[in-house]
Order: sequence, then structure tokens, then C-alpha cells
Amino acid sequence: MQYIKHIIICSMLLMFSTTALGQSETLNFTLESNSVELDGDNIALESNLVKTGDQFVWSQENSGNAISTTYVITNKVENWNTETSTGSIEYTLENNGYQSTLTINGTSNGVSAILSSVTSNGQTENLVFNISTTTYN
Repeated sequence: MQYIKHIIICSMLLMFSTTALGQSETLNFTLESNSVELDGDNIALESNLVKTGDQFVWSQENSGNAISTTYVITNKVENWNTETSTGSIEYTLENNGYQSTLTINGTSNGVSAILSSVTSNGQTENLVFNISTTTYN
């Protein structure tokens, strides 16, 4: 009887550890945006926001010019449902000694992303991306 109890307990531990492992998987995604808002002005700017592991890349194209900026994610808070693309995500980012914050919010009305950076003159700049597509990698 004692042997059966040990088997049941071990089976339950294995089941719970597998569930916990699945929940701790890395969230990787691509957000596509066709415009960005800066200081109240809506600017046509094709952008991809790609998160892979602890790296975040913002690629943009404007008038045929392509530019990419790569950030290292130094802190993250992810409360996100990939099935419904709802929840909230906040990443603290670093690039060349400068710190930024990426905040992503998903509701039934869609997904929004705000990249907040401190400029070289000490002012905060908020870029609000109008997300058109969310893809999970």
C-alpha cells in the first residue's frame, strides 16, 4: 500500500512540474505596425517589433530606408495570453548605455505598444505603435 502511495505522489509531482515548465516557456513574438504616434503626430512608418529570448529588435522602414535597433532586455514582467493576445507586458531595455521601457497592452480592442526612451537631452520620448498584426514565434 505504501508503494502505491509513493507512485501516486511521484506521478502528481511529475504532472505539476511538467505544467510549471510549460508555463515558464519564453514568450517570443513579432508585432507589426504601419504607423507610430510621436508628440500627438501620427507618422506613417512600417515597423516590426521582434522579441526573441532576452533580445528585442525594432526594425523600421521609411521611404525605402531600413533601420534596426537592437536592445537587451534587462527586466521583464509578462502577464500575457497568447491565445487571445490580451494582458500586459513590460520590458526594461538597454541599448548603448541608454535605458528604455517597452509597454505592451492587449485588450479585446487590439494590441498597443509604447516605447519610452530618455533622449540625450534628458527628455522622455514616447513612441506609440499602432499594432496591426501579432505573430508568436
